[in-house]
This record gives sequence, structure tokens and C-alpha cells, in this order.
Amino acid sequence: MGSPNAYWNVLSSLGTIFRVDGYLWVFQDWDDKNEMLQIGIYHHMICLPCSKTEYRIACTCPCWRCCNDCIHRCVTQNYSPSINLLPILAPTPTPAAVLLHTTPFNDTHIFLCISSTGHYKSGKRSIVTLERNGQWHLAFAITAGFTSQVSDGPPLIVPEVDHEAADRENTLLPFLQGQFIPFDQTSQCCCGVTSSIVNPACKVVKLAVVYGLMMRFNVEIELVPCLSCRHAHCQLGADLGCFGLFNWNNTMIFSHELLNGFTNLYTASETPFSAFCLTVRCTYMDHDLKNSFCSDKTFVRVWFPFTHLQTLDSGMSCPTCGPSPKVVIADGISLGIHHSKMSALVCPPMQVTDASECVETISSYKACGLPAIIQGDLHTLVVKLLELTATELPSEFPDTSQLFEKYQLVANLIQLSISNGHSSPHFKAHQNLIRQIAALDIVLQLVPYDAIELLEQVAQSQTTPSWLQYLCPTFGAVIQSHNDTRTPLPIQLREITGWLVNQHMGDCNKFYKTYSKNNLTGGILVLWCTHTICLGFHYIPVAEGQNDVFSAIYTQFAVAPEVIVYDFACQLAPYCLVHEAQHFQHTHFLIDEIHAHDHTHCGQACFASNAMHFND
Repeated sequence: MGSPNAYWNVLSSLGTIFRVDGYLWVFQDWDDKNEMLQIGIYHHMICLPCSKTEYRIACTCPCWRCCNDCIHRCVTQNYSPSINLLPILAPTPTPAAVLLHTTPFNDTHIFLCISSTGHYKSGKRSIVTLERNGQWHLAFAITAGFTSQVSDGPPLIVPEVDHEAADRENTLLPFLQGQFIPFDQTSQCCCGVTSSIVNPACKVVKLAVVYGLMMRFNVEIELVPCLSCRHAHCQLGADLGCFGLFNWNNTMIFSHELLNGFTNLYTASETPFSAFCLTVRCTYMDHDLKNSFCSDKTFVRVWFPFTHLQTLDSGMSCPTCGPSPKVVIADGISLGIHHSKMSALVCPPMQVTDASECVETISSYKACGLPAIIQGDLHTLVVKLLELTATELPSEFPDTSQLFEKYQLVANLIQLSISNGHSSPHFKAHQNLIRQIAALDIVLQLVPYDAIELLEQVAQSQTTPSWLQYLCPTFGAVIQSHNDTRTPLPIQLREITGWLVNQHMGDCNKFYKTYSKNNLTGGILVLWCTHTICLGFHYIPVAEGQNDVFSAIYTQFAVAPEVIVYDFACQLAPYCLVHEAQHFQHTHFLIDEIHAHDHTHCGQACFASNAMHFND
């Protein structure tokens, strides 16, 4: 990881660390090998409160995404007093673009810009530099969101992406480049002899080549001759599996990503060995003309032994997340055939038989929507009021007597927002809260179980804990808006908070959609963790529904995930919370940004983009 002390000395002396607001910093990246800053490469460091005394730190660099630790995090922890004293560059509220730095010769201006993608703004930001020649250069600070084009001004030029730093293999392999690999307890010979029955005094050091996805490099490896084989080429060497490497013959070492890359391409598009090797060979030459790949014949001889070592019947668990991952991503895949193709001899792979596992403890009764506003006509009225007052005040308002009669506190909050007008710095935050209260989603999406106690404190006193935004982003945005302007929460907001946490949830006429598979016979539901590891799959006999996700997670994970990302999380939340409220009481159900575009009637609390503002 390198020395945080040296990195901090350079950052502080050159002024290349910037504090954007109370929670966000921008670091110029560090080249640990050469002990110098990397020109044009920046990363975001976010420090968000999650309790009264605890903060969570997240970074956008590849190293943190790989193992949740990096040199930027170490600098933040070791020098937090000095970092917190840095001046805040952005005014309140944070504008779309913030000038971070100008070079001494005024030929480059570095800006922090909010990306424009997403159904709701997720707060993703990118570093943009304006050079004297008038060209914009975009350096991605957060890989998942970027500005694809600029409506006016000079053309946008996207730099070449550093793929070597973008995946797990290439964040691990450079640490081995030019390194010495010692003889250890994992060392063994191809004949099966292990390190426990050899004489370690006969150690020799030889040169070996490591083949990755894009390049090769040399390492020194310590070997011990095998007394059983008595052959010059039969020696015991380290296994290297913990480094994601396959030690083929102590001379040629291949990364798991390279070998798995062929497996993935072959299973997806029937790629032959020769085509894959040609592609890798061209990739090597793009990196360096002298960067040669092995022969096709050698790769074939390596790949087959590698596949024989794979544990195909593993528990399908992530070594980082463990048996109970904090974040689970669920998605259904159609694998079935058309009903017209069914016969006595042809059936889909997910066909249910007498031998299929059956869990009797899961109830199948329909879950209730349990929204904050039950009546559909009043929900429509609130949405109409928000639309009418979005840009300017209309000359006439619809009849709101029914709203005042049944939901007076909601009506009071709407009246407050309208009376403050569009010039109020809190207008947008108040409108988003009202829109979420009127959403048809279960109220526990807006007010999760873990936030109830804090919201009761907000309702009963003048305290507005900043870490509430971690549990309840919509209320967190309102509180942050008032904290930024140093204004107290209005009584209407405190009253609506108390009403929500003590609300009696009733029935609702909301029905739950299921995917239309166009008469297909089903597929599978796949669960993933954030490290792109498949945690398991679940057969879907007919069509995907909430019970498929619920049953897969409920029966396989002893502890429910903190976050479940699913394209119909708005429907999955009430289903899980009605069936097994205690098991899922600490779980947040979120819709990913890709599928959020289709959920035009769902509340903002369902969207992952909303939680990304305040959750590391």
C-alpha cells in the first residue's frame, strides 16, 4: 500500500488534496513505486456518519473497491485533524461544478462536476480539467457514473482508461512484479510430493514468467528438487493460489483471470483457443511490442489442468463477504423454452419434480402495500399539487379539504413548502419528502426500522442527528439542508416525523406485478455480491415473483443482508417485511439505477441513487 506519511507530506506541501464539503474530499493519486503524485488522476474520499460516534470511510480507487482499504483511507485516518481543517471549497448547496485548483501557469483548471446520469441524482461526481487549448478532459473519479457529453462548449475528450488499475487482477499482480517468491508450506511437486517430506536445505532460485490479462513480467521463485521424481524439471514450488495465480511448472505462471477469461468467452460465445490467444497476444503488443504471450499449444496444455483443479461443487460463497454478505444483488434470468415446445421428453431445466426441495414454513398469502397514504385519490391529489407547484404557483388549486380532513399533517407540510416558495433553499428537499410520503410503497421504505428511534427524537426535541441521513436518506437531505443554512426544523416537519413513526399501517389495493415471460417456462434467479461473485441460484418454474427472491435469501442466509438490490425492490420490501419482519427488519431494499427509469410511480426511498448520497 505504501507509506501514508510520504503521501501526506506531498499532498499537504503541494496542496493537491481538496475538501469539497463537510463529507467529501478529492485526492490526487499516488505512485507508490516512484513516490510521486500521478498527474491527472484523482479519487474521491467520502467520510459519512453512521452513528453518534462512528464514521464510515469510502474511496473510489480500485484498491478500496477490491479490499475496502487503500492509502487514501490510511491518510484520512492518520491525519484526520489536519484534513478536517482544510477550507471547504463549495458553497451551500453544492453547485453542479466546483473549481478545485488552477495550475501555476493558469493553463489548466480542475473542476469537480456532478454527473448527469440517473433517474434521480445519485451525487456521483467526475473530475474535469479545462486546458488552455479549450479542450475538456474527463478523469473518472467514480467509475459507475460519468458525463457522456456536454451540451455546449468545447468537445469532450475522454482519456484512455487505465484498465490495469481497474480490475482485481491488475491491482494484485504489480505487487509481485520483480518480487521473490519463497518456498513455503504450500509448495509441492507435480507428482504430489509436498514440502513436509523434502530437504529444504537444497533450495535453488530460478526465474519464472507470470502471464496476466494484458502483460507478462518476471519473478524469482525459490524451488526444492523433488527426491521422488529425480528429474531436473520436477521441483517443488509455491502454490500461489492465494495470489490468484496458477503455478503450472514453476517456470510459467498464469493468472486465474486469464484462464477464467477463456472459460467465460467459450461458454458465452464458443470462442476457440486460437481466437482467444490471438486476442490476448494483440493486447500484449498494445502494452509493449516486446510483451509476448505464450503459444496456443502451451495455453491449451495449461488451461485443462487448471479446470481440473476447480472446485465446481463449492458453497458459492465470497471469501470477502463470508456466509452472510452485507449487500446482495438479485436478478432473474430467463432460461426456459416456449410452452409450445414442451413434450414428455423435453422439459425446462427448472422443472419442479417430486424430488425438488420444498420449504413448508414460508407462507404464500399476499402482502399488503402499507403506504403512508392509503387512499388512491388522495395520493393522486398530493402528486398533482407537487406538479402544479414545481416551477411556479398556479392561479387555482384543487380542492384539498379531504386531504386536510384525513391527513392534516401532510397538508400542513405541503402548505409550508408552497408558502416558502421556490426561492427557499429547502424547497427541493421538502418537495422530495412530500413526494416520498405520498408514494405507494410501504412506509418502511421511507422510515426503516433502525431509524424509528432517531426519528422519534427529532419529533420530540430539537435534536437533528446528522447520521440519520445514513438510515433515512430522504429525511437526511431535509436535515442537511437546514443544517447548512443553520435554521431549525419547522414544527410541521417535526409533526410529520412523529406521525410517520407511529402510524397504523392499513390495507392497500396495490397488486404486485410479475414478469411476463412471453409464455416461457421460467428461468433462474441469481444472487451476487458486490465483488461480482455468484452466491447461488434459484430455479424459477413459471415466472419470477417476490417469493423467488424472498425464499432464496431467507432459506440460505442466516443473517439477512443490510442491502438487497433488485429491479422490483419496491414490491420485494413489503413482501419480505410482512412475511418475516424480524428477519428483514434491518434490510434496505433498493432498485438499481438502470431499472429505476421504469419506476416512475415509486418513491425515491426505493432508489439506490437516493441512498448513495449518504451511504458509503
